[in-house]
Amino acid sequence: MIARRTHGSRAIRDRSDFHFTRDKIVELELVASGEKWGRGPQKDIHSSLEAQVDSPSWHLVQALNTLVEKDGHTPAVAGFFDLAKPLTERQKQMVATYAAEVPESVVQKQYGVAHWVHDLNWYDSLLRLYSQPTINIEGLVGGYTGPGGKTVLPHRAVAKIDMRLVPDMTAADTLAKLKAHLASQGLGDVEVNMTGGYDPTQTDENSKFMQAILKTYRNLGVAEKLHEPWIKRVTGQLLAAFQIVETDLIARPLAVTSAAINQAGVSVAVAWQFTQQMVPEVVPGANYPALREFSAKAEALPEFIAAPHGAGTYRQAG
Repeated sequence: MIARRTHGSRAIRDRSDFHFTRDKIVELELVASGEKWGRGPQKDIHSSLEAQVDSPSWHLVQALNTLVEKDGHTPAVAGFFDLAKPLTERQKQMVATYAAEVPESVVQKQYGVAHWVHDLNWYDSLLRLYSQPTINIEGLVGGYTGPGGKTVLPHRAVAKIDMRLVPDMTAADTLAKLKAHLASQGLGDVEVNMTGGYDPTQTDENSKFMQAILKTYRNLGVAEKLHEPWIKRVTGQLLAAFQIVETDLIARPLAVTSAAINQAGVSVAVAWQFTQQMVPEVVPGANYPALREFSAKAEALPEFIAAPHGAGTYRQAG
């Protein structure tokens, strides 16, 4: 079973066994502006002036062009691959199984592509998919973007970027390398504003969580769902939800006494306790200290003690 990496999950990275992991994504904006650059306009001006005034938009294009090799694909940031952990032989075997079981033509049709990068064959393209970090342009924003044209020289241009990282890469290290790269190219004025990101997770193939997912899909007769986006969605949504609750709990603490705890507090405590009992390797408690503390206090209440997690019948307190 292979979980599709670009949909956020994949089968990778073991110690001596096998794990499913989510790759890390770092999202950011690269911003070129007349203000930061010290060249070009500090407000949008008429495009006829491009003959005598520098263009922040072209400045951004030049910056983007330095991020990849001449193939327009391979990251060219110095040290970008240094921490990337190679696939194990077991993982390569899993890729080979996936390649044999999933028709290349079906996936190409799904994505609307006729060729893989570098004209690789199906198996080799999958090896890259499951092992290579990437730098992707999500979108470009600058100047006039409405119907037709408008004679404007924009003072500011933005590229929305995502970087997919593999274990053992880190967001902080990669972000620092990106900034150092731009500075080395004489492009240190281009702003690098990180807008989001998260760490990769690793889940043992034999964990209760993964086995429950696999068994469910096999029982439903939809084994093809064992790869592609579903595992990513399950794990990703779970982690995203707990991160939102963690942040909100810090900003707006919930009451945690018998007299004051409300439905929101009960739901949070129960969900956290259940997750920690069933899939602690998927949602590490150390990453959510506020949730962990809140749940511990709730579990100490008489009402929670009377109805412990697990099989059994509710016991009236007292």
